[in-house]
Amino acid sequence: MQHISQNPSNNTANKFWKPGSARPPRQQSSSIVDRQDSTSENVDLYQHSSMSIAQHRRHLPIAAYRAHILYLLEKYRTLIIIGETGSGKSTQIPQYLLESGWTRNGKLICMTEPRRIATIQLAQRIADEKDVLLGKEIGYRIRFEDVYSSGLTQILVMTEGLLLRELMYDPLLTRYNVVIIDEAHERAIQTDLLLGLLKKIQRRRRDLRLIITSATIDSERLRAFFEHQTSSISKNPNQSEKNDNEEKLNECHVMSVEGRSYPVEIYHTTESVPDYCKACVDTCIQIHENEKYNEQGDILCFISGQDDVVKIIRDLHDYAKRLNDEQQHLKRKDERKKLILLPLYANLKFIDQMKVFEKTPPNTRKIIVATNIAETSLTIPNIVYVIDCGYVRLKLFNPEFGFEVLTTLPITRSSALQRAGRAGRIRSGKAYRLYPASEYEKMKEFQLPEMQRCDLAFAVLQLKALGIHNIVRFDFPSPPPSKNLLQAIECLYALRAIDQQSHLTPDLGMKMAELPLHPTHARALIISLEYGCTQEILKIIASLQVKHVFISSPNEKMRAMKLHSKFACQEGDLITTLNVIKTFEQQMMPQQFCDK
Repeated sequence: MQHISQNPSNNTANKFWKPGSARPPRQQSSSIVDRQDSTSENVDLYQHSSMSIAQHRRHLPIAAYRAHILYLLEKYRTLIIIGETGSGKSTQIPQYLLESGWTRNGKLICMTEPRRIATIQLAQRIADEKDVLLGKEIGYRIRFEDVYSSGLTQILVMTEGLLLRELMYDPLLTRYNVVIIDEAHERAIQTDLLLGLLKKIQRRRRDLRLIITSATIDSERLRAFFEHQTSSISKNPNQSEKNDNEEKLNECHVMSVEGRSYPVEIYHTTESVPDYCKACVDTCIQIHENEKYNEQGDILCFISGQDDVVKIIRDLHDYAKRLNDEQQHLKRKDERKKLILLPLYANLKFIDQMKVFEKTPPNTRKIIVATNIAETSLTIPNIVYVIDCGYVRLKLFNPEFGFEVLTTLPITRSSALQRAGRAGRIRSGKAYRLYPASEYEKMKEFQLPEMQRCDLAFAVLQLKALGIHNIVRFDFPSPPPSKNLLQAIECLYALRAIDQQSHLTPDLGMKMAELPLHPTHARALIISLEYGCTQEILKIIASLQVKHVFISSPNEKMRAMKLHSKFACQEGDLITTLNVIKTFEQQMMPQQFCDK
């Protein structure tokens, strides 16, 4: 059994903890993620607060910076705001802009999010705080769903991909006064494309303001990226004062917002755990059985991928069933320790994702097992205990073979701090790291941006469609490896999306760029019209957007293989998947077919 030791920076480093034993004693001198007065009143400032919405807004940490943010936005064209998750930056900044008149000329405030669930949650929260119906003054856009009113909406929240699509028919984003890029630290390909394009747009639109918000990011590198254009512009000493002021608007400013966090005790294992899934389950059981139950503190587990999330939830279900059987003798139901087990990952149905935000019933504890989707994008209420496996699953591109693979890698120090910080939002919390403190010290500070480790074919195709012909000279925040860029261009040429001069082909290339698909899938869908197999190709491409069609538990592996073999064919996995979908469509009781 692996031991977990308190952070070695404490004087109590000889105190150990392991799953299944009594919890470590609370130490006043324990290490914390955000150093705040531990005597502060424990108030839930999120969706279950007894305060009014107006009081809630005034108590958020960002409220103290309202005037300063508005002042800086008048002086600088680009503003980078660093603030902890829960500080209120995502919900309040667009409202400050709305209240100070940034939409008076009929233009909008645009805010982008990396994920659909965060987009909808944020738009709903802003609408609630403004006491308006979602879709009127406050709206959102995600793929296949537009909830806003033309001529009425003033704040529009959307995914990054949709703003990129909008650039194709409005290259200068003329309907927006301010664009806010939220959660920029995730450094997805679409994030970096937007940053590079918005910097380019600001050269033509001097009135456009850009706000970049993040929980943790290399702010100095990003500031240098936006200030680079200023240093390259020569100033005429005879310019008027007005022109000098306009020139200063090219500059970028960085400001930090302090979060409202309570002390978080951090514990590390004394050595690496051989099975972090088992260690996570053991730790959840330990917390549930030994921590103060009447405090209603929920548990958030960070796991590397969807498969591990499903496995841990299944094991915890077995424990919850045993616990329920053991407590049947208790006459009073309020004496029973109930558990609600919730998974959270990107491919989960939206209605199931939203369950993590529901209020925890009395005498019940929620255990949320999540991927890094819960690291910064979402503020989940009532989390007091965090379990961090220390790994994340990322896509890595191999330019020699031309495909991406999902690889499990150690997280960064910034991610570790963000994960631990989830435990200190409503009161003092605890973070259990399933790796030694020595491993934490070896971690990188920040994760490599997607632009430098992923397939760039889709990104290059989008840039070509936006009129960026010389991709090599495009101003990327983090320039991609030349091998990856060359492979992307070769791929597009092979698909006939670009010609020998590397220009987008008008007949095929532009059609491919209009589809929100990888160029290979887009080409297959377009060419399927000639062969009369569009429906079949649509089903195959749709199946490729999810990770697994077949799901089975280790205990039923042989039975599952026997059932799956009915759909197998020599032509390959794609036709096998098509057979599954066609069989599903013929079922009178599709749910039973899927369960079987």
